[in-house]
Amino acid sequence: MNRKARRTVWGLIAASSAIAAGMATRTALSASYRAVADDEPPRDPLEEDTEWGEALAWAAFTGAAMGISKVVVKSGARRGRRRLSGRRH
Repeated sequence: MNRKARRTVWGLIAASSAIAAGMATRTALSASYRAVADDEPPRDPLEEDTEWGEALAWAAFTGAAMGISKVVVKSGARRGRRRLSGRRH
């Protein structure tokens, strides 16, 4: 497989891994929020019945969890790529 094809394949693997991790993270966050708050997580912070504190907390937790998820997925993809190809980049 030539270099361009390998890059394309790894790009697709990384993108699909990131999407799957994002979906799994969002699902886990929603379940955690339901368990702790005994309520549904806010869907839209602009809705009139959403309180500022609730909206800001949800945004902060979601942003942090998605950021951590992104780092974990990218790191794992990089390690997998190195292991399979035997190359550092």
